Amino acid sequence: MTKEKVLYQVKLILDNLNEEEYKRIRKEDLDYIYNHMEYDENITIDTSLSFDELDLDPVTYDVLERIITNAQVSEEKSNEESIDNNTSKIENNVEIQNQKVEELKKLVVDYKSLVDNKDEEIKRLSENNAQLFNSIKKCPFLIRKIFFKDFEQKLL
Repeated sequence: MTKEKVLYQVKLILDNLNEEEYKRIRKEDLDYIYNHMEYDENITIDTSLSFDELDLDPVTYDVLERIITNAQVSEEKSNEESIDNNTSKIENNVEIQNQKVEELKKLVVDYKSLVDNKDEEIKRLSENNAQLFNSIKKCPFLIRKIFFKDFEQKLL
């Protein structure tokens, strides 16, 4: 049997696989088979027989074995890539979380410095207010009544 006819026999076997198993086969292998096979109406596969009972060419077994091996290798690679992708996603999430923690630390330090400085700021404002109050008190009573109405009530 020629190589092209063997590929046709392989194609007939693959066509009888269930959908899940068929999806595991690499696209490159399927493309190779479909592009290089030669149709032969004398080659048929009896689907009522089990795979072991089929009368297949020995080269067909070799080709099927290579396809199965390629599918397994491809599946292992995709699993490794999936694990690598998950690992990189986790690493990215950890990095983002670390950045957020650093930003929060900076905000907390800034807030703490503001809280520490608030007492000094309040003290400074109180002193300025007291100086202003004393200056206004030194103004004559008539000027205070005209320009500073309700003077006593608005002080801090």
